[in-house]
Amino acid sequence: MAQEKPSEGKGVTRRQALKYIITGVGVAVVAGALGGYYYETKVAPSSSEEFRIGAVISLTGSESPFGVGAFFGIQQAVADINKAGGVKIGNRKVPVKVFVYDDGSDPTKTASLATQSIESDHVVAMTNGAETPTLDIPYSQVADRYGVPYISGCPWE
Repeated sequence: MAQEKPSEGKGVTRRQALKYIITGVGVAVVAGALGGYYYETKVAPSSSEEFRIGAVISLTGSESPFGVGAFFGIQQAVADINKAGGVKIGNRKVPVKVFVYDDGSDPTKTASLATQSIESDHVVAMTNGAETPTLDIPYSQVADRYGVPYISGCPWE
């Protein structure tokens, strides 16, 4: 059977396809962070009027090709969730807020920024988007130490 070609003007460009894929990764990471939070704690954040997620991402340095795409996806996912009214916690909806830090592709910086995100921003879940194990391991160790759910996009494959 012959394959049908999409009609003129109705196909998806490579740029659009990449945007959809990256946005999908962002939605999956944010949804995973939300799900991980509820799985781990089984309680809603009580002291905040927003659901706070920490994201330490490589926006510069050697790992930035991974981080920039994940950053776009996370931003888009949060915008979509907030446009729909936020996430439902109990009987109310609260907006999602992401605190993003650039680790410059430095594992030492990753761990200190993750700690800062937990202690200063009071995040209830964390993600790194899509990083390599070199950056993922220090981040997950900090999350473990503080008992904060952590969702990683590593490895990208």
